Amino acid sequence: MMPVDIMNNTDLYMLAPRGSLKGRLQTFVMGLHRTVWKRWVKRFIRENKGEDRIRIVDVGCGPGVLLFFLRKWFPHAELMGIDSDRELLSIGQELVPSSRMILGDAWQLPLPESSADVVFAMHVIEHIERPERLLAEVHRVLRPGGMLILATPNLGGLGAKLTKQNWSGYKDVTHVALNDSSHWKKLLIANGFGIDSDGTTGLSGVPVVNKMPFSLLYQVPNFIFGHYPWKYGEAYVSISRRRA
Repeated sequence: MMPVDIMNNTDLYMLAPRGSLKGRLQTFVMGLHRTVWKRWVKRFIRENKGEDRIRIVDVGCGPGVLLFFLRKWFPHAELMGIDSDRELLSIGQELVPSSRMILGDAWQLPLPESSADVVFAMHVIEHIERPERLLAEVHRVLRPGGMLILATPNLGGLGAKLTKQNWSGYKDVTHVALNDSSHWKKLLIANGFGIDSDGTTGLSGVPVVNKMPFSLLYQVPNFIFGHYPWKYGEAYVSISRRRA
């Protein structure tokens, strides 16, 4: 397989030839979109006396797009990706050769207790019929004080309310646990997490707003803040810590 660049986040499973203008541009945009997570992990490292040899786990890593950027940003970190799809893990292993890709389920993580410093679960929990099982597993594998960065569609957002059955969250038949932001916050707290920051994203689920140039009104702030202290955005996002 030839070397690859990351494509856009509307089709994470497609890869473009390395060096192509489109591939470089899309890689830049995707990295910019994820810099908010870079800041949170850097904050975690600072709080742990600058120790950057941390273990970061991406649950539901798919083809390794997030791990690709994490490797660029944190070259000394131990990166692990977990997914139930062998083919996607193979793509991710090529994209990030220095990472460890593991076949496994989100509700039964193949990791020891207290073995991870930071866990990402980006748009994974809505695919699990009993989402509390994922949170219980993340709590188990995180060390006390470890960080969970989670994102999931927001059933209480304007996109869901206005588009109803045409909402993108409903169109994916594998979404079996759709809830609003208040539900997810309560579930996190009930499963042993203390929330550092949470909120929802912009209005990408509202068709009239999700077109240029109007989409810039939420895309640019998203690059900077990641989420806002309101409940009507398209996705719920939280940064929380495992309580002892």
